[in-house]
Amino acid sequence: MKHIVKTLIPVALLGIFLVVLSGWKSSAAPGPLGRAQSGAAIYSESCASCHGGDGRANTRRGKRKGAKDLTKSRLSRAMGIKIITHGRGEMPAFKDSLSKAEIRAVNEYVRSFR
Repeated sequence: MKHIVKTLIPVALLGIFLVVLSGWKSSAAPGPLGRAQSGAAIYSESCASCHGGDGRANTRRGKRKGAKDLTKSRLSRAMGIKIITHGRGEMPAFKDSLSKAEIRAVNEYVRSFR
């Protein structure tokens, strides 16, 4: 009985350690899916009022401001990041309100509309 307990305790501790470690890794370094989800949340809050939830710019505000239909965009990643960062036409710059990582995340989410 003591032998079983001595074996199970280290195995249980190792299992707990691995579970904690895997949770820490996923929150510290999100993969593409994590980036898309945060990009979606930022888009919904900061972009959808003009570009619409589907990216087609079929909103009253988007039509009034001349927002682009993002489903037809063929911009490179670099150009998309530049536009989100510095703005263009009626679109405001987000360099002071979003981090570089958030700007990249929104750009990746916008590219998913294509």
